[in-house]
Amino acid sequence: KEICDMQKDFHYDVIYVLAIWAGFNDDDAFRLAYSSQYVDDANNNGRIKFKNKASYNRTSSAHENLDIVKKFDKNENRKTWLDFTYLPGNAGYQIGEENNSEFEDLLVCTPNSFVACDMVKKAIKTSGKDNAIHRLGIALHTYADTWAHHGFIGMKSEKNEVKNIKRKTINGDFELINEIEEIGSSVIDKCLPLGHGAVLCNPDLPFLEEWGFEYLDNRGEQTFNNTERFVEAADTIMKVMQLFIDYNKKQISLDENLMDILSEYEGLSGNKKELIKAIFTSVQDEKCEDRHMKWRELAQDGGIIDVLFIPEYISKGKGSWKEQALGNSDIIENSNERYDYNETFLNSDWKKFHDALQKQRQYILIELLPLYNICIS
Repeated sequence: KEICDMQKDFHYDVIYVLAIWAGFNDDDAFRLAYSSQYVDDANNNGRIKFKNKASYNRTSSAHENLDIVKKFDKNENRKTWLDFTYLPGNAGYQIGEENNSEFEDLLVCTPNSFVACDMVKKAIKTSGKDNAIHRLGIALHTYADTWAHHGFIGMKSEKNEVKNIKRKTINGDFELINEIEEIGSSVIDKCLPLGHGAVLCNPDLPFLEEWGFEYLDNRGEQTFNNTERFVEAADTIMKVMQLFIDYNKKQISLDENLMDILSEYEGLSGNKKELIKAIFTSVQDEKCEDRHMKWRELAQDGGIIDVLFIPEYISKGKGSWKEQALGNSDIIENSNERYDYNETFLNSDWKKFHDALQKQRQYILIELLPLYNICIS
């Protein structure tokens, strides 16, 4: 089983649709959505070497699904999940507020936390820079995940342990989820306390309108409506996109609380909010790739307001950003490969993404989280 996070149908398809609605042109909407989704697919790191002896040292923001060693390595997860997909929520406190929480309580991911809002403002301030769209896409991936990953920590922790997972069926009854038994006893003890591994992909399914579980600690029973949470996330993210477009144009100050600033923006108008909700509830495929294809089909069939198509997303291989940058369409990377150097590499979307990724990681680990007295670098 894949230990997954909020998936391609939101990180790519919804982000692309929201970007078009917010006023981005087709190319920038694609860059924004690609960057958002690529956070989950950029699983190679290390130095790229060219035949002319030039080189580029990129970073990764994800693990291979089968890379069990890294998934259970706390140091690795501090460099991937805690800064890109399970942003610590600081137990809901602002900078400077008295906070007597235990350290791991500070690491619990919280929807739209003060930490997350500060991260978004930093991305908005890059507006006008060469890779600002890529940086915003990365930040919006992390921001969206704060809704989906509510209550969990992006590393192995007893606080992630749960029991009595249940969700409502189509006929209105609740059923206990027994999928965990299929993983195999040799893996269960390792995977259950890691992120939301104990509840599998249930937090990531937009069509789940009622499901829940019980924490093994004193937080007790929890119930969630993913559809409402994802609609709220989409509405807030669209406001962020509108603010990003306005930031330089209107010389907007970001000194206030982000939510106060966003209150001036419309976000999803009534019919668009209802459309997003209707798509979430009607596309009930468990596999994210199937939901992704349904979004593309809806756009092509005229089922999404003002969106005539959703471009194909290719993470690796022919047609990917990586292939365009390096001229190699191999899916599996050869560490001994030497690439032909082309000056266009410096202006490629792939390099701009990795530049932005490195800046985002340094900002979160070295600048942002220490402001909240959280040190995980």
